[in-house]
Amino acid sequence: MLFTHQSFQEDAMKRAFFIVIALSLFTSISALGQQWSANQLEVWEFEQGCWQSIQDRAFEDFKNCFHEDYVGWYSANPVPIGFDDAVNMRFFETTKQIAFDLTPHNILIYGNVAIIHLSGYTVQPGPDGVDKTTWNHWTDISVKENGRWSWIADHGHPGPSL
Repeated sequence: MLFTHQSFQEDAMKRAFFIVIALSLFTSISALGQQWSANQLEVWEFEQGCWQSIQDRAFEDFKNCFHEDYVGWYSANPVPIGFDDAVNMRFFETTKQIAFDLTPHNILIYGNVAIIHLSGYTVQPGPDGVDKTTWNHWTDISVKENGRWSWIADHGHPGPSL
């Protein structure tokens, strides 16, 4: 059977979509029994919007997710990075996210500070043309100032590719 480049891409997108749907059903089980408050839902909507900005490649929206005093530590970095490094990294030039699915495990709010633990799956095109699905887990700490949330600290770790 002969596959065209377009049919291969369509098949890859269908596989990626199926994987994300299947994994979202599996991972959302832990969140099913939880009832979130209005404040927790607001934090969750902020979190989802920031991840959506990655998929949409909306750099300014992504940049606005970070507080000017932000410090974060990604498992691949030997030391934490600050705001300038976070918003100036070549992330949007080197990374394309096809799809993502997130599951919140805890959302704790103390005044104007929120701590959220979440896990999720991302689908990215691989260098060999095969989509790569990776499991991730994060702790994001956000602060609410002037009516809007922003990340002030985080720690994340990608898990194994699936």
